[in-house]
Amino acid sequence: MLTEGHDSRWRTTILWTVLVAAAAAIYFIGISHELIWYDESVSVAIANHGFRDILRLLPDENHPPLYFLLLRLSKLVFGNSEWALRLPSAAAAVGLVGLGAGPVRRILGDRGAVAYAVVVLFTPVILIQAHEARMYSLGNLAVTGTVLCGFLAARDGRLGDWTAFVLWSLAASYLHYYGLIAAVIAHVYVLGRVLLRNRRQLRSSLLAAAPTAAGYLPWIAILLGQTRRVNASGFWIPPVSARAILSALLRPFVYRELHPEPLPIVRPWMAVAALLALALIIAGLILARRKKATSEAAFGTMALVTYLGTMAAAIAISLVSVPVFYSRYMVVCTGLIALLVGLGVSQLQRRWVQAGAIVLVAAFNTLTLKDIYTQHFNLPFSQVRQALAAEIKPGDLVITSDCFTVGPVFHYFPQAVIYYSSNLFESKRDEILKVMSPPLRYNEGLKDLLATRSTFWALTDNTPLCRATPDILGDEMGWEVVGQPRTFSDPPLYSFATFTLTRYAHTGGQANRGKITFQVAGIRAPGTLVADVFSGWPPTAGNHVRRQFLSVPTGRAAMTIGNLPYGDYVLGVFVDQNNNSVPDAGEGIWAANGQKIDPKVGLLGASFDELKFSFHEPEHVFSVPLWYSR
Repeated sequence: MLTEGHDSRWRTTILWTVLVAAAAAIYFIGISHELIWYDESVSVAIANHGFRDILRLLPDENHPPLYFLLLRLSKLVFGNSEWALRLPSAAAAVGLVGLGAGPVRRILGDRGAVAYAVVVLFTPVILIQAHEARMYSLGNLAVTGTVLCGFLAARDGRLGDWTAFVLWSLAASYLHYYGLIAAVIAHVYVLGRVLLRNRRQLRSSLLAAAPTAAGYLPWIAILLGQTRRVNASGFWIPPVSARAILSALLRPFVYRELHPEPLPIVRPWMAVAALLALALIIAGLILARRKKATSEAAFGTMALVTYLGTMAAAIAISLVSVPVFYSRYMVVCTGLIALLVGLGVSQLQRRWVQAGAIVLVAAFNTLTLKDIYTQHFNLPFSQVRQALAAEIKPGDLVITSDCFTVGPVFHYFPQAVIYYSSNLFESKRDEILKVMSPPLRYNEGLKDLLATRSTFWALTDNTPLCRATPDILGDEMGWEVVGQPRTFSDPPLYSFATFTLTRYAHTGGQANRGKITFQVAGIRAPGTLVADVFSGWPPTAGNHVRRQFLSVPTGRAAMTIGNLPYGDYVLGVFVDQNNNSVPDAGEGIWAANGQKIDPKVGLLGASFDELKFSFHEPEHVFSVPLWYSR
């Protein structure tokens, strides 16, 4: 006959078995829904190398090594499918739920632990990162384990908790640099708590810190080298802004982003989900103190301090050194948000209120989760893959010039020769492409590649990042478009980036093409000279012929746009000083056929004939007047 205690343990075992099984189903179903995108392709390219070579290559990456070593192991065992490449991330998300059955229950009790598990299961960003071959899901698991075991070690003094604290800390530090920051903050908090509350654990705390520091010591030299390289060359992350901070706070509840620090798409239910989580966090911290739940209150403080401290440290580094605060990186601390929400639910007075809070959290995130499963957020490369699969042959040349296309085409078409021509805004990331080279060719050898081929494929997108193919060809004349370019657009949420696949053939003809060279004077401040060529007016995507960039100093500069078909064009020029790709007040602004164009007022009412210049000669040279609105 079972006693009441045995019956309770049996029910608990069944409950957590169901929750972990649900997590496995949620995170493994749909794992191949999206194709590999650029960041994932970098992970896979690194993992294509041997273990020793991974450690040799990583100084040119901006992350620590543990994830890539684990991904290498997964590839060796399970292969190169999307499922195999994302397996470590999905398994980590399941493990995040599994923490509820152990350390979370010891701190928050049964109801708080169940609430935590449900919050994890219904937090969109955890699902997003579980389906991505990057280190964020594993980093999230390690940071959460670090805080849980650090708190339990300081509270209970068990050797197993101290050991787990050291191991989780090292894992977090070797998975992501935000994990390193979080681990340092957790150790400092534990040391401070021990000094104030339980000095008997001081020796244990110091003994935990020592192997953690010693275990990370071998990587310190590489970390410093990465830091020096970033400081010397600049970094692609934009400066800290209120938008970036808000984006980080909203990140757990919204769709994924694909380019640096936009304000994410926020649907009404996402805003409600974020506000509900915030309300539960505040309620939990206040109620735990009012109810004199000392342990729970202290744990909530540690989780909050670790989360906000990680964000504050990244912001501080960005303000005094090089920008490193990036909203996506904060997802390694998402588990702390789930813990704080679980704390809030556990402190509510009545069971039905607790149950209602959990149901609301799940309900307001369900629509986002549905979209993640049913829509595509990695841009329309699946259509490109389908179009190329039947036509591309081994040795065919594919030319790309932006991050959205180079990684996927490199991953899915290893039989092709991929040439990447960097654009101005991504030039600071070119070092990352070393992990793809060879066989990737970038910024050199195009003349030789073209000399041995009669055709090639050009894969471009419609973002300002992308260089036009004639621009890449430069003086390589005689290449003409064959057939009709195919443009793919999916999903509607991210229609800012469509992919165009164009076939070129060498016809030998060089007539009816030339170059324009224009002189720009009166540049008030250094920036990026952006030139747009339009075949019609007002400007539209359909008549946008070319965009070209050039870093320019104060004073004057010259730019040449080559391989331009003869015709009538409008030229627009501005000096971009804030890297937002659009002309703003206070920047050197548009000039078209010698006429000023105010970006606030514009000459959109002017006709094409009023603004055009005629280009019907091998080289056309003229001056472009800049105009400043202030």
